Order: sequence, then C-alpha cells, then structure tokens
Amino acid sequence: MQCADFAGNRRGSAAVEFALVAPVFFALLFAIIESAMVFFAGQVLETGVQDSGRLLYISQNVNQGAVQAGFLQPRRRAVSVRQPLTSVLT
Repeated sequence: MQCADFAGNRRGSAAVEFALVAPVFFALLFAIIESAMVFFAGQVLETGVQDSGRLLYISQNVNQGAVQAGFLQPRRRAVSVRQPLTSVLT
C-alpha cells in the first residue's frame, strides 16, 4: 500500500478524531464536576458553621446555664422537629 491509497480512504476517521478529542473533553468534564463538588462541600460546611454559631449565640442569651449543661451532659431523648428549643434544653 502506498500513501496515496490512504489519502482517499475516509474509513475510521471518526474514530481517530474521537481518540484525539475525547481525553480533553473528559478531562474538562471531570474538572467541572470536581469543582462543583468542592464548591458544594464548602457551602455546606459554611452553612453548618453559621447555623451552629447562631444557635449557640441565641441560646446563650436565652438560657445561659441550660446550654452549657446540655453540652456537658449526654442527650437522653431525641429532639423533635416540632419541639421548641427551650423545652429540649430544660
């Protein structure tokens, strides 16, 4: 076979193009997904810290002794979503 025979043959050109483009495409796709996961994890952590700090700050203003005692003693009952915070701490 000579080079002239390969010049006119188009079979397999899509596979070669895919082999050239696919690694770059999948690397970019992976980078985008990984960046989104890191951003989401940071947001979840930041929101949790803000909520915990707000809860501690508000609770200490309302019941200073009850909050400290609640952290020092193990919790004996589950907290219900509809139960107010003051009834859980007392």
